[in-house]
Amino acid sequence: DSLNGSHWTSRNWPRWLSAPLLVAWTLMIGWLMLSTKVDQLTITQSSYVNNLGHAVVFGAEAMLLGLLWRPGLVGRPTAVWCTVGLVALAYAGLLEWRQGFVPGRTSSLVDMVTNAIGALGTPYALADGRVFCPRTLAVAAAALGSAALATWPPV
Repeated sequence: DSLNGSHWTSRNWPRWLSAPLLVAWTLMIGWLMLSTKVDQLTITQSSYVNNLGHAVVFGAEAMLLGLLWRPGLVGRPTAVWCTVGLVALAYAGLLEWRQGFVPGRTSSLVDMVTNAIGALGTPYALADGRVFCPRTLAVAAAALGSAALATWPPV
């Protein structure tokens, strides 16, 4: 993709590619969140990595939604990117709620906080147009802290 001034843009990103990627990604997240077999995956053996993954997968969900809906400057206009973040967060909430009914799985408010950091924080972080900037560091620190809180042993 290209740089437009100091802002990363998705103008060269083929919009037609966003739809199948979004569908595949959304189905994969649904499977990860609702499957009883996900515990067999090597990456889920670490509770910390598992919880940190919530921010990553829902951040990517928001980005794919945004690239499909409004190619151009990431994070601009703000209303579009806030909306896609909220849509990704609503999907996360639905899956988190549904997870409470899956044998061997639980719903967690702390997981929802990490989901929100990814879904809302990723477009916010990239709206500055740079991958490495104070916004990105703040979102990464929030995700790392939330994942740590989710795995912190009870007192």
